[in-house]
Amino acid sequence: MQSLPPILDMIVLLLFFMLIFSILARYEYFSCTKYFYLSFIHQNFKTIQESFVSLFVLLTTSNYPDVMMPSYHKSRFYALFFIVYLSLELYFLMNLLLAVVYDSFSNLEKSKVKALFFHKHEGCMHAFRLLVTQEVKPSSLNVKHFIGMMEFFQPNRTRREYYLMFKSLNTSKSGTLSNEEFFRVYDVARLKWKLKSASAEIWSSDFPQPFRGAFKGLHRFATWKYFDYFIYAVIAGNFLWILIETISISSSSVIMEKYNFASSWISISFVCTYCVEAVIKMLGRGPKDYFTSGWDVFDFLVTAVSVVGVFGEIFEESFYYVIVLRPFRLLRLFKVKRRYRDVLGTLFLLFSKLISLSICIINVYYFFAIIGMELFLNTELRNCCKNTSVESYYRVSDTGDTGYYYLNNFENIFVSGVTLFELTVVNNWYIIMEGYAHVFSEWVRVYFMLFYIVMMVVMNIVVAFVLESFMFRINYRRQMQLDTIDDDGVYKEEVVLSENEMHMVNVLSCPLTGDFIASSEAGSYVFKGESQRSREDFSLRMYRDEVEEWGKQLRVARQDTINSIEMRRIRPRPNAGTSLEDVSSVGRTSRMNSSTSQSCPTTPDSPAPCFNSSLVPGGRPIRADSDPLSSASVRVRVAGNGGETGVDTELNVSFS
Repeated sequence: MQSLPPILDMIVLLLFFMLIFSILARYEYFSCTKYFYLSFIHQNFKTIQESFVSLFVLLTTSNYPDVMMPSYHKSRFYALFFIVYLSLELYFLMNLLLAVVYDSFSNLEKSKVKALFFHKHEGCMHAFRLLVTQEVKPSSLNVKHFIGMMEFFQPNRTRREYYLMFKSLNTSKSGTLSNEEFFRVYDVARLKWKLKSASAEIWSSDFPQPFRGAFKGLHRFATWKYFDYFIYAVIAGNFLWILIETISISSSSVIMEKYNFASSWISISFVCTYCVEAVIKMLGRGPKDYFTSGWDVFDFLVTAVSVVGVFGEIFEESFYYVIVLRPFRLLRLFKVKRRYRDVLGTLFLLFSKLISLSICIINVYYFFAIIGMELFLNTELRNCCKNTSVESYYRVSDTGDTGYYYLNNFENIFVSGVTLFELTVVNNWYIIMEGYAHVFSEWVRVYFMLFYIVMMVVMNIVVAFVLESFMFRINYRRQMQLDTIDDDGVYKEEVVLSENEMHMVNVLSCPLTGDFIASSEAGSYVFKGESQRSREDFSLRMYRDEVEEWGKQLRVARQDTINSIEMRRIRPRPNAGTSLEDVSSVGRTSRMNSSTSQSCPTTPDSPAPCFNSSLVPGGRPIRADSDPLSSASVRVRVAGNGGETGVDTELNVSFS
């Protein structure tokens, strides 16, 4: 909703210029016919409504150049009208609309990252204030309170993991966390910790000999770069073979249903090579490492489809449709070039979000399909548009001269969806609109034009979404100087623990302390923490200059808050100079005059009676006109200093 106002502004501007050109086409050029005897307007520009509809359709280029040819036949100069219109509306304003959508979407993404940044820091700030104590340092957080918080935040973790988080945060090696160090708690809370020695070993390190040596050799071979180069050469050869086979089938003019698609030894050898590659990588690197890599999962799926295709060709030679599975092997070419990896990587990255966008598009389709079924259900379009420009598209004839546009109806939800998709593609969509306008009324064009505008906005949002994600991926790789963004997809931390620290975190009875961190005791246990970076993590690293500015704003706001609190503490108080004896004397005076009505002199500037404020040191006059009470009783409690007893003073005030 935040990006909707600028989009609506651009749509209004688009329609405004369309209306201006409609008026020009209807009046300016119509006046020229009186002098040059031109038939410029013919059937498309007879009225202002038809002129607007024709130019709206022209914006989609569905009726171009048909709408221009009658006037172009009379004079070549009238082509300037359509050239200027399309240049302004189609190539300038429509692209400007996409730019506005892209800019709004980019700013919205950045504002979300900024809001998340401030939200996390504010939460950390409040949590830090609650956890710090006055025992050690009022501005530092000790390990005991940190682990106590983490036990509530992540109760399924171990004591050792909590301590590893604390030590990774404590970059100053002071044994306590400062406010700035505590801000990274969200990052380290996601880390999965394990001993580096165990994590560096291959998955088969615990196997007995000779299996351990064999798997170690497979690991080296699977991670050998020339092994990947060999696979790329095999993929290129498979591509050339499929291309040659396809050209050979096409040139022989065979009937596809009768062609024998039995697998040749070449096809089987390519698929076997892919299978051997998958097995070597799974056994060498381990199933967990293999199936947690996006590219390896992609290779496995392509290989599985290739195996299904080969078995289909072997056991069912007449099932020629299995030939469509062969080109899927070539999808692995995306790994060869870095640009291809960026394209496919963007698709993988956007897959979950594209599902949400698809659901949004389906909802739009469903909304307009229901309206279309309510308006146009049981509409007969066969031979409906006689003596019109779209008559041939709806003609039904036994001679074979049949236009099939009568099938674009709204008889059920599925057919309505197909019709709406044809309108989305915009190729000859105006023929469908003109058919229903001829059968019903010219006002039904509003339904089709409104659907086009809504889908134009939705599709621009989709394009902006994909474009922003792709450009973010490219810019991130360039700014971080990476070969691919996947190289920076894992957040890693290493923490070294000493023998004393290991004993402290493993024995629950041992007290928790950060003294071992401050002592810089040498450690022998190296732990490695890893977690997958999210889109927010990439954004914070991408916008690091802006993040530094946001941090400055946060520190300035925090300092302003501290200064405001300090100003409230040192502000002057009305009774600050009143001693205990003064309060006692006031109490005695008030008891002596408790039954006496007090008033102050009446002046032209202060005509209303008031209570003398001298009875209340530092107090203000109480006026009868502003305080409607006829009497008031005020009890004052003043605590004594040292061992003195406090004084209770009651002031009874009446107004006359």
